[in-house]
Amino acid sequence: EDGYFGKLVRIDLERFTVDGILDLTRYQKISNVAEIAGPNLRGFIGGVAWGKYLVLVPHRNGLRKTNANYRAHSGAVVRVDMNDFSLSGIRVLDLASTWRQQVP
Repeated sequence: EDGYFGKLVRIDLERFTVDGILDLTRYQKISNVAEIAGPNLRGFIGGVAWGKYLVLVPHRNGLRKTNANYRAHSGAVVRVDMNDFSLSGIRVLDLASTWRQQVP
């Protein structure tokens, strides 16, 4: 493969054991709203914890044919509900298809 992956591993820090594994590439669209799914959800550069959520920062996923402007970079911001560490606890925001308001 190309080295990009979309798996999250949840670790119980008290017991130092694996508490769960979530494969983001198995996520399916829940609506026809600008949401991406499947193999596009991989290649993140980091993440931020925010309340009960983990927000993943997009980077490269190597899928030039499906990304905006046919580049190797992705614009998929993924929010994972840590209380629902499953595919149903995921929401995706595709920044590449989001309109931006110009601020002077």
